[in-house]
Amino acid sequence: MKKVFLVLFFFTSIFSVIAQEKPRIAVVYLQMTNRQAVNGSGRSYQDMQSTLDVVLGSITTDLVKTNKFRVIERSRIDQIIKEQGYQRNQLSDAQAVNIGKLLGVDKIITGEYGETHHPHAYTNWVSVNIRLIDVKTGEIEAAASHRDTNDFATYLGGDLVKRLFQ
Repeated sequence: MKKVFLVLFFFTSIFSVIAQEKPRIAVVYLQMTNRQAVNGSGRSYQDMQSTLDVVLGSITTDLVKTNKFRVIERSRIDQIIKEQGYQRNQLSDAQAVNIGKLLGVDKIITGEYGETHHPHAYTNWVSVNIRLIDVKTGEIEAAASHRDTNDFATYLGGDLVKRLFQ
């Protein structure tokens, strides 16, 4: 009887650990919608890339903070993109899903990033659209978007993650 109890306890413990395992997620690069310098803004492609990297880092950090996912490190994502011969800021959703499959993740976040210059306001606007995609089915499970001035781009990630999981 004691052995039966121990065996049941063992399997119950294993199943509870498996049930609590967090899904794996990767923040795949966002497609840059305007790849030339923003006219009149004085911002180069490299400036836009730097802002995009900050937004991606913010999204990744805020995903980790939710404690709902196991988040894949950027260097591993970069390695897969390079191996597949993809351009990191020009990925289609199908390519992003393929990267997710190669990484062995359950979900990916992908989307678009763009900047526009408003000469009358003397500022740049950053627009970010993100989608949460199930890698197995290719279905979009949630989406969020945000638009703000370039000065506040670092705050976009947290806002987008909150909107994505509302």
